[in-house]
Amino acid sequence: MYLDSVRGIASLAVVLSHLSLIYFIYLHNFSGGAIPDTYPVQKYLHDSFWGFFYSGSSAVFVFFVMSGIVLSRGIEKKSDEYYLITSFTRYFRLAIPATFSCLLMLLVLLFISEGTREFPGVSAWLDPFLISDPSLIGAFTYGALGAFIGGSVWDGYIYNPVLWTMKIELIGSLFIYMACIVYKRSKWQSLSLFLLASLAIVPFSIPIALGMICFFFGFVYSAFNITYKNNYVGLVLLIIGLYFAGVHNDSVSYSWVTKLLGYRSYMFLNFLSGIFIVYGVLTSHSLSRMLENKGLVYLGKLSFPIYIIHMPMIILTIYLTQGFATASVASMLSVSAIAIAATLLLARFVVPVDDFSISFSKRVYNKIIGLRMVRRTE
Repeated sequence: MYLDSVRGIASLAVVLSHLSLIYFIYLHNFSGGAIPDTYPVQKYLHDSFWGFFYSGSSAVFVFFVMSGIVLSRGIEKKSDEYYLITSFTRYFRLAIPATFSCLLMLLVLLFISEGTREFPGVSAWLDPFLISDPSLIGAFTYGALGAFIGGSVWDGYIYNPVLWTMKIELIGSLFIYMACIVYKRSKWQSLSLFLLASLAIVPFSIPIALGMICFFFGFVYSAFNITYKNNYVGLVLLIIGLYFAGVHNDSVSYSWVTKLLGYRSYMFLNFLSGIFIVYGVLTSHSLSRMLENKGLVYLGKLSFPIYIIHMPMIILTIYLTQGFATASVASMLSVSAIAIAATLLLARFVVPVDDFSISFSKRVYNKIIGLRMVRRTE
């Protein structure tokens, strides 16, 4: 239950991260330039370690570690056949919600296409996603295929920028399933093959490789049934993880890191933060109990819907509020709050889509099992 809470909090961090990129660009300051003195609050937060509150990068690494834990549970009870077939059906589990989110974005883009677009205070970061000529086939193919191969396959547009993680989720799932098959023959061989395969990706894509290593740490925790508990150790791990999550390459609080790692500091520390945060929560009884709050657990159940629909909901909210919105901080905070509330409200009604993707993938699995049994009896 408490792991659901972590997932829910992480999904909100992603939403806050994107809102900061839209309205408060100096919180991340990815451009790397000097932050003007006219933005003292943003400058303070950027140079402090409080960035973990809106660290979307850390949040997705948390997702990857947790996926590794969940997917590798109960290895001894599952057959090789289960993992081989699930390697195929996992695609439907991810693709159905991803495609839905792109179709939702299509509806939003079509809705706002006829009206004026005067969005006070909105940064240029949002521009590539305000597609002027969206298409049904473009949205469908991006959600069903493009998100999993890392680019558009039809019209060149990215219909939902958060879906870049779907590729890593799918590859990580395949790594987990293959490791589970090997695990039942040799535990240490499964670990070494998983880790070596993850490192082999480094020359081609560092983000994917780091994602695989997060899956690896999730696999280690679940497969080896780690039960070590220590509140002090758990708290220390969490604090370190949150500190790492606040990193920015030009942040004063992390200058010691950037001297060592340079521009890689942001990616590497966020990667480490995902592992430390999850392991910190898992290690501490006290933290686990705190996260068993019913509200946080419910938020966790909404986490995937929140993740996939928040961008279209943010765009729709900005459009609907443009008549009274201004470039003032109060206005931008108000619009952001409305966008978050709208996302949480709609996410409840998107849960059936998430549930359908699970049940559909199970039906495909059962269908394949049934066909295999028929062939065996022939």
